[in-house]
Amino acid sequence: MPGAVEVPSKPVVVLPVLQTGARAVLWDDPNPWRDAWADAAGRSQLAMMVPVGDLNDVSAIDAPLATSGDATALKAISARYQNDDIVVAKGSLNADPRRFDITASRYAMSNLAAPQTLIVSTSAKPVKRTGN
Repeated sequence: MPGAVEVPSKPVVVLPVLQTGARAVLWDDPNPWRDAWADAAGRSQLAMMVPVGDLNDVSAIDAPLATSGDATALKAISARYQNDDIVVAKGSLNADPRRFDITASRYAMSNLAAPQTLIVSTSAKPVKRTGN
């Protein structure tokens, strides 16, 4: 179509929550799950971004609020990043059997009560290290 202009979509805001035992973290360091998402967002062609985790982000939402789908907290982070789509990507490493479980829930600000959720589980394999 001549003269058509493709407008890029706003990136989806991803909140990577790492569950280790009974503790869930979002902004705490270290959070290798958040680091992996931030790295992927910087290199991916997908329209996604991970919040920086500054005082405003920490004040808006934390791990328990994110994983519970708290409407007030999700609206606060959505407004901060001027985006209508938030994905809460919870990752948890389970020792027995050794696997990594991911629950990704996409919240649309127009209908927070009905998130789209995807659950993936994969075998966790130990990393083989080689000597120098």
